[in-house]
Amino acid sequence: MKVDCGYTENYLKEQNRMTGNCEIDCKDCPISDNNNKTNLPCGEFERTYPDEAIKIVQKWSDEHQVETRLEHFKKMFPNAPIWKGRPFLCVRNLNKKVSCENDCEKCWNEPYTEGEFWVVNLSGFPTSKKGKSPPASRRATKMNTQNIISGLLRFVKEG
Repeated sequence: MKVDCGYTENYLKEQNRMTGNCEIDCKDCPISDNNNKTNLPCGEFERTYPDEAIKIVQKWSDEHQVETRLEHFKKMFPNAPIWKGRPFLCVRNLNKKVSCENDCEKCWNEPYTEGEFWVVNLSGFPTSKKGKSPPASRRATKMNTQNIISGLLRFVKEG
């Protein structure tokens, strides 16, 4: 998902993502005095050369784009039916913590958070993407897409 770092809020979010909230080693930071070609500390560099700082963060952001829910879903279920650019499924069916605002396109294009979708394996027990994967013989990817979606819907209704 491409982000426009020309907007202050986006710049600050992407800068924090790039620097791990300023937890990475300065030698690895693109806006640090080691890398900004001015020898200015990063804060001073941002104040003195804001356009250059934006270009640096934008370049990093473009090279490290955030995966959307839709992109992640398509990786998990490459044969899932897509209608008007999104699955027939509501994100809420995959993550009960999501509140439905009746704007499916917006919701599917939000950044994906690791582990927010649950999958159903052949044994019928839910498996979080954060948890251990079931053995290859039981992986959800071996099921056809319709069975996966049906299983997800059953799990959500029962769960």
